[in-house]
Amino acid sequence: MEAYIDPVYAWVSALIGPNAVIPGWAWLAVLVMIFWGLLAPGLAAARAREAERARLLSRTPSLQHVSRHV
Repeated sequence: MEAYIDPVYAWVSALIGPNAVIPGWAWLAVLVMIFWGLLAPGLAAARAREAERARLLSRTPSLQHVSRHV
C-alpha cells in the first residue's frame, strides 16, 4: 500500500506545497475565477430585479412604503 501512497504524495506535493510547480496564488486565482463565474450571473440577475422593482415603484407612488424584503 505504501508503494502507492509515496508516489501520489510526491505528485500532490509537487502541485500544492512550499516547493510546488504552481504557486499558491495561482490556485487561489483559479478558484476565485470558478466561483465568481458561478456567482456573477446571480448578482446580475439580482441587480436586474432591483432595477425592475425600482422602476415599478417609481411609476406607482402609493407603493413607495412597500418593504424591500417582500
